[in-house]
Amino acid sequence: MITFNLKHLIFTVSFLLYSCSNNKELEEHRHKKLSDKIYEINIELSKQRTQIEELKAQLISFKDSLNKFDTKNDLDKLFLNVRNSVYLIRTTNNNNEVSLGSAFCISKDGIAISNHHVFENAAKSFAYNNNGSEFLITEIIEENKTFDYIIFRMGPLSKPLEFLPISYEYTKIGENVFTIGNPKGLEQTLSNGIVSGYRNNNLIQMTTEITNGSSGGPLLNEEGKVIGITTSGFGEANLNFAININSLSIDRFISDSTRVKDSIFTDVMLLRKMNDYYNNLKHENLNLVEKHYNLVLKRFHGLFSINKNIAIKDHKNYLSTYRIVKSQIVPSSIEIFRSQNEITFQYKLDYQIIERKGNISRDYILSGVVVINEVGKIISIYENILKEF
Repeated sequence: MITFNLKHLIFTVSFLLYSCSNNKELEEHRHKKLSDKIYEINIELSKQRTQIEELKAQLISFKDSLNKFDTKNDLDKLFLNVRNSVYLIRTTNNNNEVSLGSAFCISKDGIAISNHHVFENAAKSFAYNNNGSEFLITEIIEENKTFDYIIFRMGPLSKPLEFLPISYEYTKIGENVFTIGNPKGLEQTLSNGIVSGYRNNNLIQMTTEITNGSSGGPLLNEEGKVIGITTSGFGEANLNFAININSLSIDRFISDSTRVKDSIFTDVMLLRKMNDYYNNLKHENLNLVEKHYNLVLKRFHGLFSINKNIAIKDHKNYLSTYRIVKSQIVPSSIEIFRSQNEITFQYKLDYQIIERKGNISRDYILSGVVVINEVGKIISIYENILKEF
C-alpha cells in the first residue's frame, strides 16, 4: 500500500512538473505573439502619423496658394503696400520738351532705379512720389545705355524713404506678376499679368502691359518683391519686357542709412565746412573752393561725372557775370543723413547776387544737397531755386 502511494506521488509530481513546463512555453509563445502584434500596430500607427503629417503639409501649401494675390482684394493690398516706393520721373531737355517715366526706390537713403532712356538728353530731372512731393536727382550712381538702366540718388530727404525689397528667387513662367507705373502721366497705374518667358538672359517677357510713362517702373512678384525693371511694350501683340533685376548686382548699391552713426565729421563740423565753402566762393577764392572737391564729381549742378577742374571753370564763368553778396546756410533747415561711406548734407541757402552788367540785385532762397565722402571731399552738389524775391 505504501509502495503504491509513493509511485502515485512520483507520477503526480512528474505530471505537474511537465504541465508547468508546457504552461511556461505556452505563456512565452503567447507573450511573443502579443509583442509581435504590438510591433505591427506601432508600425501601422507610424505610417498613419506620416500620412497625417503629409496631409498637414499639403493643407498648409494649399492655404498658402489661397493666400496668393489671385483675388482683387489681395492685389489691392499689395498695391497699397508698395505704391509709396514708386515715383513719377519728369525730365526736360534743352528745348524745354518734357518727357515722363517711372522709377522706384530700393533703399531708405534714396537710391532708386529707372530706365536709361527715361533720362536720356535730360537737362533737368525731378522725381515725384505718391503724395506729390518733389525730389532732386542728386547723383547718378551708375548708368548703362546698352542694358537700359540707370541707378541714381534722390533728395533732399526729410526722413528715410519707403523702399521695395529685391527678390532673389526665380519667378517661374506662368506665375502672376504686377507693376505700377505712370503711363501718359496717369500716376500710380496698376497692371497685372503673368511671366511669359525669359529672353537673352536678362529680359523677362510678361503680359503685364507697358506703355509710355511706365518705363522704369518695378515688375513685382506675388510677394511684392522686385524681379525686374519695366522697359518696353508692344500693345498690338501684348509683348512686354522688363530687365531682370538680378542681372544688375543690386546689393552693392544698397546701404543702411542708419548703419554708421559715428563719424569723424560731427554735425557742427559739417556746418562749419559748408559755411567755409560758401565763404570762399563768395570771396572768389577758387583755389580754396577747389580743395573742397573730390577729383571727380558725381554731380555738379546740371553736370554729371565731371573732373573738378570743369567745376572750377564753371565757377569762373558764373563769377564773371555775377558777384555773390550773400550765401548763408539757414541752420534750422539742415538735414544730415549718414550712410556707410558718405554723408548727405541738405539745407536752405539765403542767397543774394548782383549782376555785374547793370548792377541788378537778385535775392533767392535755394535748396541745396551736398554729398561728402569719408575723407571730407564733396562728391556731389546741387542747388535749386525755392523762392525768388
